[in-house]
Amino acid sequence: TNLNNGISNTQMYIIGDFEPDENLMVTGLQDNGAYKLNNTNSNHWKIIMFSDGMECFFDHNDSNIVYYSYQNGGLLKSVNGGNTGSVIIPPNVTGQAYWLTPFLMHPTNANTLFCGFHDVYKSINAGFSWNKISNNLTGGKSIEYIDVDNTGNTIYASTSKKIWKTTNGGSVWSEITGSLPLSSLNISRIHTNPANSNSVWVTISGYAVGEKVYYSSNGGATWTNISGSLPNLVVNC
Repeated sequence: TNLNNGISNTQMYIIGDFEPDENLMVTGLQDNGAYKLNNTNSNHWKIIMFSDGMECFFDHNDSNIVYYSYQNGGLLKSVNGGNTGSVIIPPNVTGQAYWLTPFLMHPTNANTLFCGFHDVYKSINAGFSWNKISNNLTGGKSIEYIDVDNTGNTIYASTSKKIWKTTNGGSVWSEITGSLPLSSLNISRIHTNPANSNSVWVTISGYAVGEKVYYSSNGGATWTNISGSLPNLVVNC
């Protein structure tokens, strides 16, 4: 007996909310594009992009400005709520992108964006142009995760196996992988406290008992395993 009638299923990669209005949301879907939700309009989901929908978010101050992306580095921007969009990919990065390309907005400055290919790129004009703020950071590997503090000067970036940090906006980068157990496991996400960039967390994917979440209180100089009693499942973020 088929009991699926009325059930709608999809796989979301990322959810981006608009903090001033809880009714608005954007999301990227596996194989099914990017969608925008306006919950004031009868739970209406509107498709704004086809392909695989990846990272997506609103401008902090203007819900008509939406950033969204498709697999392997396709970055887009809409200024009319997703009705139309323009490609804003940095130049000369073909073939350098991770499947789920890191793409994010400065925590407080909506005109400042960051993205990751083989290097970290920064825009100070809302994606109109980009500057590369690292130089052969990964040795030809695709950056998979980026996080930024409130100043925009402290940035963490990683592949699945190594993590780097800058405290001066990208002029100097240092590797801070240290004791993270990455010989047979992989980084699955980085997050820093935006108000205190010395506090940083790294999650680990894989099925190694007790190797799930690591914390540093000193900006990655040392790492402490805080996995505690978490079960032996993959931790994604």
